[in-house]
Amino acid sequence: MTALITICATAAVPLAGIWYMGSSPVTGALCSLMVCFVVYWAIDVARYRSIKGSNPGPAWTTPFGVGALFAMVLDPIPFWNRQASYSRRGFSVNAMLGRFMVFVTDGDLCNHIFANLKDYAFFAHPNARWLFGSENLIYMEQAQHKDFRSMLMPGVYSKEALACYLSCQERACREHLQRLVGAGEVDARLRLRLMNAEASQESFVGPYLSASQKEQLTEDLLTFTLGFLSFPVAIPGSGLWKAIRARHRIRSMLTPIAQTAKQNMAQGDSPRCVMDFWAKEVVSRRKVGSDGNDDSADAVSNPDMASTVLDFFFASQDATTSAVVWALHLLTTSTNGDAVLGKMRDAVGASLPAEQRPSLLDVVAPGSYIYTCALECLRARPPVPMVPHLTRHEVVLDGKVKLPAGSMVIPSISISAEHETHAGIFDPDAGAKDGQFNTTLVFGAGQHKCPGRMYALQLLAVFMAVVARDMMFDRRLTEVSNDSTYLPTLVPADNWYTFDRFRA
Repeated sequence: MTALITICATAAVPLAGIWYMGSSPVTGALCSLMVCFVVYWAIDVARYRSIKGSNPGPAWTTPFGVGALFAMVLDPIPFWNRQASYSRRGFSVNAMLGRFMVFVTDGDLCNHIFANLKDYAFFAHPNARWLFGSENLIYMEQAQHKDFRSMLMPGVYSKEALACYLSCQERACREHLQRLVGAGEVDARLRLRLMNAEASQESFVGPYLSASQKEQLTEDLLTFTLGFLSFPVAIPGSGLWKAIRARHRIRSMLTPIAQTAKQNMAQGDSPRCVMDFWAKEVVSRRKVGSDGNDDSADAVSNPDMASTVLDFFFASQDATTSAVVWALHLLTTSTNGDAVLGKMRDAVGASLPAEQRPSLLDVVAPGSYIYTCALECLRARPPVPMVPHLTRHEVVLDGKVKLPAGSMVIPSISISAEHETHAGIFDPDAGAKDGQFNTTLVFGAGQHKCPGRMYALQLLAVFMAVVARDMMFDRRLTEVSNDSTYLPTLVPADNWYTFDRFRA
């Protein structure tokens, strides 16, 4: 069928020009362009329907999937809900940006895609290569990616490193939450985003930033994030163009910090942030004879360290802000929210004198009640809704549809969460039994499993511990409070809270 349409297109374009030649060259040219557009749209639709077969999805698509792109960018929640309605557990198809697209809503199938790097390459977002750069960690091939992570993970997430970050996280949570006392009704998402910004800046590069640099970094990170909500057009003045410029400014700020951190670690200084712990690991593997000033002597260059720390900043700004806001949402809207909060207060010793309380390090340690509550929040409300991939070659998905190379395959974490045993229920005791969901979907699976997951989990646990220990809060519910919005992670549609100090 496609071959027939192609032959017709080849004949139709010159015939259209001849037909209108007697009128004017302009009319003939416009007619040729119109015929060309219609015929090639027909080719695109024929190709889509040929691949789609009987699988669930829209019967027809807009020209080259542009309509789906506009609908997704302008109003993403309804768009993805409509797509999921074709198959709530399995997969459905569509077309976007000239690519055949598969939206996967089954947890086991999502996990298979995450872990199968042989068939599926990480895509992340239509704007991601512009924003992260093609050399970024998320686009590295298997061997290079494995070597890179082998130097990142041991030092950055050692017990010593996590304890260091914990003090930064606790201080940021405590100070920002205390500022909300007496402030009246506030939009918690906006205020907690500032809290996360400070926690991540102090944890990642804090000792190296001046006050003005911190302000600039906060502003640039917001601009960078908005690039993921922009149309994929990088022309001057566009949201994506501004985001790319913000990325360059952030990298320019972080690259010399990486070099300074390496120098400090080489002379035996104690590490104080992510950049230091990573630099210490890199320096320990430095080639013999290096004087420490030759970046090529290191297994990880300064620009690569800067790019990866930018990834951490991006995730910590939005995914963790989403997580802490959902934690408040679940505690205020779930039927057992008050009971869970009461157990959390007991776990942190909120009613005890300060000197008799357990240490925060013990309170948020894996296996503790607070840690279990943090895991339950992620299971009940995954912050990251989906993670797009591209097929590396022709792939048969689930034995039902043959996907051409370059097809977009999108595992949906948020829809898959609906099929968990305790879906729709916030119960740390029961939800903990669904721990497999957290280990295989919330943070991804396989080689591209989120490298910042331990930092993110600890920050969420620290936030919940500080809230339980120090704060009382009340939420004004509206008709949209249980709805979600996309910014670009999922967050509650509104977040109006009033805070006060906890009084035992």
